[in-house]
Amino acid sequence: AGLPAQIVSQERSLLAKPCRLEMVLADGKTAAWQMSEPKTSAQAEHRVVLEADAQSGDLQVKSVVTVEFDGMYKIDMTISPAKPIDVKCVKVIVPLRNETAEYLHAAGEGIRTGFDYAFIPQDRQGRVWDCRRVDSQPMLVGSFIPYLWIGSIKGGLAWFADSDEGWEPNDQEPAIEIRRDSQESADLVLNLVSAPITLDKPRTIVFAFQATPVKPLHKAWRMDSWWCGDTFRDYSCSGDIIWTSRPFTLDPAKCKEMVDAAHSGPNLYIFGVDTGQRSNAVPYFIHQSLPAHLIPEVRYFGDEWRTSVSECLYYGDTLTDYMIWHLYHWAKECGIDGYYIDNMRPVACDNIDAGRGWRLPDGRIQPTYQMFSTRRYFLRMRAAFHEAVGRSKIVLHMTNNMIIPWVGPADVAYDGEHHVLYPESGKDFIDAWSLERMRAAYPEQWGVAVNFMHEYQGGWEPEDLAKVMRAYTGWVGLHDALPSGNVNGYNRPFWIGRHRFGIAADDDVRFIGYWEKDAGVSCADKNAYLAAWLRPGKMLLLVVNTGEDAEIKVEVDAKKLGLPPPENWKISDAEAGTSLNLGKELWKAPDDTPIREGAAVKILVKRHDYRQIIIEGGE
Repeated sequence: AGLPAQIVSQERSLLAKPCRLEMVLADGKTAAWQMSEPKTSAQAEHRVVLEADAQSGDLQVKSVVTVEFDGMYKIDMTISPAKPIDVKCVKVIVPLRNETAEYLHAAGEGIRTGFDYAFIPQDRQGRVWDCRRVDSQPMLVGSFIPYLWIGSIKGGLAWFADSDEGWEPNDQEPAIEIRRDSQESADLVLNLVSAPITLDKPRTIVFAFQATPVKPLHKAWRMDSWWCGDTFRDYSCSGDIIWTSRPFTLDPAKCKEMVDAAHSGPNLYIFGVDTGQRSNAVPYFIHQSLPAHLIPEVRYFGDEWRTSVSECLYYGDTLTDYMIWHLYHWAKECGIDGYYIDNMRPVACDNIDAGRGWRLPDGRIQPTYQMFSTRRYFLRMRAAFHEAVGRSKIVLHMTNNMIIPWVGPADVAYDGEHHVLYPESGKDFIDAWSLERMRAAYPEQWGVAVNFMHEYQGGWEPEDLAKVMRAYTGWVGLHDALPSGNVNGYNRPFWIGRHRFGIAADDDVRFIGYWEKDAGVSCADKNAYLAAWLRPGKMLLLVVNTGEDAEIKVEVDAKKLGLPPPENWKISDAEAGTSLNLGKELWKAPDDTPIREGAAVKILVKRHDYRQIIIEGGE
């Protein structure tokens, strides 16, 4: 009934078996569906609409399936009984291949709450996860959440929906779970009905899938030049940046001067040297409100533009039209590169007069989300910038909310506004951020660059800040993410080393993560983690030490990696000769040279620090 038989991402099949609608009747029998051939009802370059039917006795299922260019597969499924029928349960089961179902990310209402990141247990049977792990949710009945992604480092499958309307929510069973009931698959299970009821009228259930990665990463993304300094400027010329943020400028001439100034040179603040990456003009916007005292349309449209459960904006048709029209003309007139949207996360609304929420049998209103309309808003935003200026730099600050239908149209996902670290804590970034959580920062599983901030706050002494910034930089870089969003000038040697290697050459750079086995680089030290970037005939090796000061030995399989034989290696510290001078010297590159020992390299790495080593052909 419109459910996918297979989903393929990057030539990888994600499903172990076709998805299915499972309905158990009151007598214990399972409905046996007779399906008709899907029919194409509409077709365009960017969208195909199909209709699919299924029948089982007096039960009929009709689905309208919308498939769009970014891989979104939306199902509007209507279950209609010809007469009242008693059922025990109704489920949608999505059997994922075991190698696909390694990791999950779930999200609901909340900024720094209402999310879950976790490795999926591989050695358990039955229920291995359910959505009740996502805390602080606003549902009046049941445990519905609007988003779940299941995948691996190579990609995966997102599921999302606006609401549980058409379901039969209850507080005893989870709305969504992951199960292992056989050795063949890990099953995403949507418990549409999980307690006996009588189906006596049609009910429509709407949800979607989207495979990841959603698109190729943008050109030279590993040296992406955006940082907060490109955003926290008064491009709107209103005298304030955050609380009067709006999608236009009050002084186009002054704004254009600011944009031209930003575009006039390279971003030396991040990189320290001219890497060929210019600065950006990306105005700020907060996802919370538009200033009603400055924008008369807010007073006119009133609650249509606001959510009711949390104080945020609701991207329906009129608000989306308003925002996109202004952003297009702002880009066209002043040349801005994109837009920064702060604190993006799912937001619930129960304003039934504005068409949000649905009535429970007792008359109360169950909140709904805006997953589909927000996706459309960001897709239109990307299109507007590309039509206006031929490019985009859309940055979504989405800490703990890697919502693929929204992040997919963006250029940068900005993460990490969590775990504030003060000097009194005696901790650094490696202490605060687990490998389990940092796995979600790996960009190539999403198709969008990930920039990860640090939260070092308080009165850090410069020497101490220099040390903990290296912990942050190495830990983020280890996951092929960008440690530059809120840089402070303390990690320029890292970027200089990457530039020396030529890491911006997208077409001939291949990344090897520490999670890859038998990839050609390995280390026996349990406190050492490795990442490598390969280009023809050379390699950039990143070694991060989570233990005490140590000499770390890295085994390198030259043949497997396409490197010259070890006797022909030239080994160098990518950061050699660099230093950190902010009024006084706070750090300088180590004097010791990495040593080759046979087909291995020995490197001295300090506690919670890193080294970048280049291995290439030479004398």
